[in-house]
Amino acid sequence: MDALSFTDRAIDFIQKGERLIIVTLTIAVAGVACVVAERVGLLSFEGLPVWARPTAQLIWAISAVHVLIHVMIGLYRGVRWMGKQLHGLPERRRKAVYEMAIVDRLLKIGALEREMICYALYKNKNHIWTHNSNRRQGWISNLRSAGLIDISDAQFGTVDYEIHPVAWTYMHRYPNKFVNAVLWPQEPWSLSEKMGSEMRDIATRAVADKAKA
Repeated sequence: MDALSFTDRAIDFIQKGERLIIVTLTIAVAGVACVVAERVGLLSFEGLPVWARPTAQLIWAISAVHVLIHVMIGLYRGVRWMGKQLHGLPERRRKAVYEMAIVDRLLKIGALEREMICYALYKNKNHIWTHNSNRRQGWISNLRSAGLIDISDAQFGTVDYEIHPVAWTYMHRYPNKFVNAVLWPQEPWSLSEKMGSEMRDIATRAVADKAKA
């Protein structure tokens, strides 16, 4: 961890060493209110001991300084936060452009590819697997070429894929956009090896029928 600067250490000491901001703020505001009330004739402090007013003024001054210090700390941190935000703005813009490209490809995938990732969302597991055969599934190739999935693990007989985190976050943010058009009896990627091109025809017809409804 980087060493704290002198300013940061001073701020940390003040904030951790004093927990009286609510009390001092109350005293400071009450002091101002009392002065205003005395001047308009709502309050009178006549008859008090000679030492009462100087003591009250001293307590008010200490409280006001304490409040002022916390205000300055807040302003300092606010300015520093704003500086960091402005400094990181170009990077966030570049990231937003990159993420938008991923989302755009996500929204343009084919019917079968869409069914696969929709089912993953339904299961709430960022995980797709296929049988490890020499014949690569077309939908896997399409999703990989779009940058929407990538190999996360390979075991005997199966290959595991993980959906891109940007696409996965977008799917969770707009789940109603990613609802299966086909009520698959089990994980559709486990059926793709057996059914082959039939799955694409089923998915295409279901998506088309859903769009017309």
